[in-house]
Amino acid sequence: MNTPQDFFLPPDLVARALASLAEQCHDEIDRLLAQLHQGAPDIKSERTFYLRQYRAFIKAAYHWGRGVRPVPTPTGGWLVPSGTRAGIIHEVVRHGGVWVCGPSCEGRDAFHWHVALVAGIERAIELADEEDDGDGEPPLLDDVPFLPDAPA
Repeated sequence: MNTPQDFFLPPDLVARALASLAEQCHDEIDRLLAQLHQGAPDIKSERTFYLRQYRAFIKAAYHWGRGVRPVPTPTGGWLVPSGTRAGIIHEVVRHGGVWVCGPSCEGRDAFHWHVALVAGIERAIELADEEDDGDGEPPLLDDVPFLPDAPA
């Protein structure tokens, strides 16, 4: 796995992204707790959904803080080490626009920390683009080229 120094994003940016995603889930849980009733899905099912996501983002933040860094694959997926089985590496890939773990992962049928970590990295990339101040980019040129005045 990559060491924290080798990863292409600043560690604090990924940590902020994971915290932001966890906070969004927490806000949804609070909103649902204040709601009296709704149609399908029912409030209990929806709260369970957001609580699972919240816990996954918290666990992903824990693993990120402990130095776990997934490795990108040439096919656009990520390799993430198992948190419970030493030496096992899971591939997280995108299927139909959704990140999912491969068959080696016992939690592959539900949203869990491997997928949450990749979602956090994806969010961190978006934050990096939003926060980019353009320091490393060439200056924009005027539409009209500069031509010196001709001598009279």
